[in-house]
Amino acid sequence: MPDVPPPRGPVRLKRRWLYLPFAVAAVIVTAYYGLWRAGAAEMEKAIAAWAREQRAAGVAVEYAALRRDGFPFFLRIHIDEPSVTSPSGYRWRGERLSLDALPYEMNKVIAWPLGEQTVTLPNAEEWRVSAGDLRVSLATDKARGWVMSASAGGVRARRATDKAEAAVDSLVFDLAPSAEEPTTLVLSLAGEGASYADGREGGPDQGAPGDGNGDGISDGNGGAIDINRVQTVTLLTRSDALQGEASARRWRDAGGALVVNGLIAEVNGAALTLAGEVTLDAAFYPAGALRAELSRPAGLGGLLRRTGALTPQEADAAAAGLAMMALASGGKIVAPVELNNGSAAIRGVKIADLPRIR
Repeated sequence: MPDVPPPRGPVRLKRRWLYLPFAVAAVIVTAYYGLWRAGAAEMEKAIAAWAREQRAAGVAVEYAALRRDGFPFFLRIHIDEPSVTSPSGYRWRGERLSLDALPYEMNKVIAWPLGEQTVTLPNAEEWRVSAGDLRVSLATDKARGWVMSASAGGVRARRATDKAEAAVDSLVFDLAPSAEEPTTLVLSLAGEGASYADGREGGPDQGAPGDGNGDGISDGNGGAIDINRVQTVTLLTRSDALQGEASARRWRDAGGALVVNGLIAEVNGAALTLAGEVTLDAAFYPAGALRAELSRPAGLGGLLRRTGALTPQEADAAAAGLAMMALASGGKIVAPVELNNGSAAIRGVKIADLPRIR
């Protein structure tokens, strides 16, 4: 009886099944790449639309090019040589700004700069900033609508005209509408190791020639500000009124307030806690009373002088008054900071001239 070869059909069928996983993988990769490309195109359109809207509002927004990157893990758009200039004269420009998102979850975008940034103030003062580890994100949220978050570490800034320097070792903040009242914005912030030094001769904790107060700030040359720690949860009510011209008036008339649920700060050796509510008076000055606890107030005199909150003579008087008050209270002052008629005072000791909010 002649040999009969076995049928070939089942073998061919089995070989086809071997290729099926590869075919499915190819379909998935192709579909994912299409999703990635579509997401990248949407991000590019959104950036271009935002730039057009800002230009129509009088803000100059420029960039050299948009480039796609990040496949397959991220949807990343690089914005080369971005520049933003406000009508009031503030300008920011950088080497590159990158935006990250997930192709299948584009409700959160993370922005991070690369290279040196330059910030120019209206008075033409220019600062060059090394961003360190800086991330800013904007996300949609079911309960609050949107959330803006930021984290920064190792940020350094240097003024172009001299040796003035500023630094932030660590900063985290979260800004979002309240879940209970969408027109109220809630800010949560925590920072450590912030400082400013103008870089001239003299320095903190030594006192300038003829200063004689040893308050941690050199009054004439070499001023410095050191913020060891700051934490706060602060609310801004009626934020919906802060739009367009005369926004301060609308916000005041709508009953807007800045509500400091709590602020803890250690500045130039002084320890301060604040809580209370601030509004605007008829002349558009901040008004209200903040519950305060202040320890080791000696460093505040130079701080008030250095920041321009008071004249040098007023700052010296404030430092002396606070020191005597602390001595009489066992080292800690517990009293309200009263904001009234354009000035801030603790038990009658003036500690700041307040700006008019327009």
